[in-house]
Amino acid sequence: MLRKVGSSMDQMRTETSLLWSGKGISDSDCNFIATFIVSGALPRLTSLGLNGNQIGAEGMKSLSEVLDSGSLPQLEVLYLGDNQIGDVGLTSLSDTLASGALQQLTTLSIYENNIGNVGLASFSEALASGALANLQKLYLWGNQIGDAGMKAFSEALTSGALPQLKELYLRKNQIGDSGLTSFSEALASGALTQLVELHLNYNQISDTGIASFLEALTNGGLANLQYLWVETANQQLKQVCKTRNIHLN
Repeated sequence: MLRKVGSSMDQMRTETSLLWSGKGISDSDCNFIATFIVSGALPRLTSLGLNGNQIGAEGMKSLSEVLDSGSLPQLEVLYLGDNQIGDVGLTSLSDTLASGALQQLTTLSIYENNIGNVGLASFSEALASGALANLQKLYLWGNQIGDAGMKAFSEALTSGALPQLKELYLRKNQIGDSGLTSFSEALASGALTQLVELHLNYNQISDTGIASFLEALTNGGLANLQYLWVETANQQLKQVCKTRNIHLN
């Protein structure tokens, strides 16, 4: 494990940021990482980067259990994108979030992880409990999230989840008109008032879904939005974005 990351245990103890993207870290390596963390050797760690590895559900379970112990009290940034944690792995992480162990997180990256509706539903339940009230950036792109997952996510948003969120990445999923309508209803209710950047492109959205989203924007939803990515923008949406000074991409 140490050879993979090119570091020693002594070096790791002094770090506030461990960025181990693309190091070939496996589930068994996660056991080592978990043991090291639970020993209390990283109390100052603020950023843990594990994007682009080979972490599956078992590895995520090991990491989640140790995170639940409170051994990383200052962790603000957690990168887990481009792995294979799936719904089971996200459920493990969600249980940890629901316990309140990572309330200080400002950035969470779980893109390209084979996450579907079941995983997002468990994640949404944790969000609804107020688990990530300080989160500012959430990367969910490149998964298998569909309308059912978006409905659960939207219900959590309606309850007041993610009040500080500024960037939300949902591109390259399987969100259709029904999912976007649920999301739009949450926005219309006053959710995500601090959001600045929203990525909805490369989903399965038609003019029907855009109509509900347009209504939310017209009625003052997403009051601080500055950047919007969606490939099915009709003339009405373009006009609203122009009026509100939203950069449409």
